[in-house]
Amino acid sequence: MNEQLPSIALVYEAHELFNQLKQGYKEENLERLKEIKEKMLSYGFNAPFKAILKRTYFENNLEKESEYTDIKKQIKYFREVALLKKGALKRVYIAIAAHMLAKSFLKMGYGDVIEYLPFDGNYIDSLYNSGIQGIKEYKKLNDLVSERKESLPVYKAEVLFKGEKYYIKIKNRDRLEEKVANEFGPEGKIMDIKVGKKDEGIIRSKSVRTTLTSTIINYLSKNKSTKEELEMNAMALLLSPIFKFYLMSSLQERKNNNLYPSLANEPSEEHIEIFKNMEKVDNELKNLDKIISEKIKLEKEMNVPSKLIGLGVFSKYINKEKEWISKYFGVSVEDVEKGIGYVNTYTSSGRGREFLENLK
Repeated sequence: MNEQLPSIALVYEAHELFNQLKQGYKEENLERLKEIKEKMLSYGFNAPFKAILKRTYFENNLEKESEYTDIKKQIKYFREVALLKKGALKRVYIAIAAHMLAKSFLKMGYGDVIEYLPFDGNYIDSLYNSGIQGIKEYKKLNDLVSERKESLPVYKAEVLFKGEKYYIKIKNRDRLEEKVANEFGPEGKIMDIKVGKKDEGIIRSKSVRTTLTSTIINYLSKNKSTKEELEMNAMALLLSPIFKFYLMSSLQERKNNNLYPSLANEPSEEHIEIFKNMEKVDNELKNLDKIISEKIKLEKEMNVPSKLIGLGVFSKYINKEKEWISKYFGVSVEDVEKGIGYVNTYTSSGRGREFLENLK
């Protein structure tokens, strides 16, 4: 049967790799995962489920000969194979996200979090072990970063395959034909294309959102804590790094060296409403959405280092001592004072603002 069904070999190959990945983080494994992902896509593992099922059926050439005489057994077998394909691809995506997030955690100095990443793509077991409260908190975090706030163009194609209609969506019109060929093979025919809009969350990739939020819960679950402590710490681990990233880096820096894969470089006004939740961590951390909004506006106008603008805007809204701000952002008190001076000068009328404008 396996000789007649070449794509199933990829499922076995993936699970062999998953077993190796359980041993821990190795940077070189990312390329291995990307390679197997591309192979899976070329065999249509990301097609609609019914299309995978039908393609699997024809890969086995059941039109000519079947090992099974019982139709119910045939259907059950090919349904199981199709589910294996879908499941293996999903695990590969999660494993890729875990390896990419490991790089981000290392840069932030969160090396102790890395061991809780699902490098083998299995985030379900650790989430289950976190208990009811952990699962509830995971869903809350995931919903937060999934909330769709930014409208982007999306193309919806009607595809005819083996006499049946299927519908797929893609963001890049130029890759539509390639996607149809990968998912359905040469017999997939595009019959119609419609343009619509898709709302995206602050982190666009579903696998990155799932991996990041489940890892936070997995990490926090190692210590026994109350419901309130878990909620507060989970919110801090999710939002604080993103807030600091936006506040301390310029648009170009965010584009060149993003904090997390698929994190919005230029968050919309709706996106940054997420930071209102930081009040749950510290009731003095209010107006963080306004802080990010003003900082992003000023970084386009002021010709000074982006982190100084961020420090100045933060100090303007938050009633914290310079030493506290210095420690929170990991900068010198001198930088905090410079930032306050630059922002106060620029946002007030007079020759000081004129001077800053002439620096451009």
